[in-house]
Amino acid sequence: ENSSSSGYTTEKLVEPMLAGSLPIYWGNPEVARDFNPRSFINVSDFPSFDAAIEHILKVDADDELYLSYLREPWFNDNTPPQWFDPMIQFQALQGFLSAPRSSSPRVYRDRKLRSHAYSSGLHRAFSGLACRLDGQLWKLGWR
Repeated sequence: ENSSSSGYTTEKLVEPMLAGSLPIYWGNPEVARDFNPRSFINVSDFPSFDAAIEHILKVDADDELYLSYLREPWFNDNTPPQWFDPMIQFQALQGFLSAPRSSSPRVYRDRKLRSHAYSSGLHRAFSGLACRLDGQLWKLGWR
């Protein structure tokens, strides 16, 4: 993860699991509420990064320990959390897509869920300018 925020777990944990590798995760301190803590290495469980690195090296040297992580189910009690249910996700998407456009405001505009999640107006202005300049350079064949 790029940051550690309670309740915010991204694909950086799930994608290594789906690829069949052992995730080494640092991020959501509450990740064990949704995922089985014995199915990945949670760097937050160690008193320091050095201690985490020592454990990672130990796992790397011990095939049985490594395989014990991979044998564990990803979810606690081998039951995916309710939010993981595809029907719940489908219903949310269906509700969004079926709502009239005028009643579906752009709720993300100027709304902060987390202070680090959205850029400032100044950053957006410079980013927009940079994108427009980059587009012009492509049109001119200079990029």
